[in-house]
Amino acid sequence: MPHKKIVRTALFENEIDFRLIAIHSVAEDYFLAYKINQQLNTLLYNVTEYATSSTNPIFFSRFIWDNESEDCPWELISNQWSTNDSKTVSSPTLFGVETKQRKQLIDELPQVDYLLKLSLYAEDQSLLSKLNKMNEVQFVYEITDNKIKLNPNLIFE
Repeated sequence: MPHKKIVRTALFENEIDFRLIAIHSVAEDYFLAYKINQQLNTLLYNVTEYATSSTNPIFFSRFIWDNESEDCPWELISNQWSTNDSKTVSSPTLFGVETKQRKQLIDELPQVDYLLKLSLYAEDQSLLSKLNKMNEVQFVYEITDNKIKLNPNLIFE
């Protein structure tokens, strides 16, 4: 049986039809979505799918807004996940150290807490400055690296 070879061309990489914004914030996902809704006049709602097949399910929270004026919905996606179970690791000190397992949706961005995926043609030019003004947000910037944007973990359907 012949093997099929898939070649990604430069033309395909230029067809990315969304912007990706990195958000650094210690706020809980639902609270950040609420504050973004207030600041940007959006209607982000929770569509997180929880995995139930394993003892320690991994999930990244996801909020979407179906903006009718744009062809691509806005998505607020958590980039961080940590277990609810804390394990005590024995150490040479008097007390054990509790550790939590942490995972990232995008391994290349370990410090980013949330990703905002929106249309390439989003109308609001002052989006980054509005997000930066929020008390819950420490740092915001746009990700322009196509290699990160083409990560399969960012494709939800």
